[in-house]
Formats: sequence, structure tokens, C-alpha cells
Amino acid sequence: PYSDKKELKAINDIYHTISKWYIIILERYNNGLLDDRKFESFYHLYGQVSKVKDIRKRLANVLRSEGTSLQDLTVFVRYKIRENYSNIPKFNFSFSPSVSKSTTLS
Repeated sequence: PYSDKKELKAINDIYHTISKWYIIILERYNNGLLDDRKFESFYHLYGQVSKVKDIRKRLANVLRSEGTSLQDLTVFVRYKIRENYSNIPKFNFSFSPSVSKSTTLS
């Protein structure tokens, strides 16, 4: 959906920056924790934020030390998810009698 190479490059740069930031945040979150308390994936960590108060509190402290907040992180996560979904190819499913449940890209 991006018509201009500069726009696409800018989006890719933002993705790259956010991805790098996720790695840094995950490393800092895990720093000093016992192995069984560490997260292997940023998304697993982020998925627990709304469920476990201690995780939310620790992550908020890590983010505060980086000069940002959980609300800012949520904006980045939602942006990246929204952009990922908006760039997924759309599928047309045809169930007409002449075509048996085939999937084609539009």
C-alpha cells in the first residue's frame, strides 16, 4: 500500500528501530532475574503486562529508566501490529461450484 520508496524506507526504518528497542527492553527486563523468571520473547513479556501486576511494575520501571512509559510502549506495539496487518496480502476465497475451495491472492 505504500506508493513511494521514501515512505516505504521510512516505515522500514521505524520497524527496525522498534524491533531493536524491543530487544533492549527485553534484555533490561531480564537483567538480574533467575532463568525461570526471564522471558525469551518481547511479545511474551508484553502479553503478561495486563495479567501480572509485578511484571507490569517491573517493566514500567525499566521503561522509566529509559525515559519512556508503558503507555508509549503500547503505542509502538499497536502501531507495529496495525502496520503488519495492513501489509498482509488479502485473500479471496472462492466456493463456487466450478472451483473447489481454492485460495487466490488478490
